[in-house]
Amino acid sequence: MKTLGFVDVCGQNWRVVECTGEEMEAQGHPNAVGLCSDGECQIYLLDACRKDRKDTLFHEYMHAVLRSSGALYGLLTSAGVPFLGDKSDAIEETFIRVLTPHLLKAFGPPKIKKCPSSTKTS
Repeated sequence: MKTLGFVDVCGQNWRVVECTGEEMEAQGHPNAVGLCSDGECQIYLLDACRKDRKDTLFHEYMHAVLRSSGALYGLLTSAGVPFLGDKSDAIEETFIRVLTPHLLKAFGPPKIKKCPSSTKTS
């Protein structure tokens, strides 16, 4: 894995890494082009998908923001959906897929910093 840098997610530095298909498979997601690991505060991007890198980074960044901010928990709770499970995963993914192109167009991709700033790291 190669560290590309760090992005700020709700005041925490999240590492952005580029990984191979084998490394993505080792994470348990063999067909993914991106992955958000909130337990590690890390975003994984598949090295073979550089063409769509901005879209993938923003998509995974949205997962990170929704989870870290508590917005996802609030959304699911207000809808009466248990927080962890297949239904909540499907709602989260649909929500992010719909919003990503619009928010990316409005705000642009998150800025990747080469070194973490003085904010918290995990």
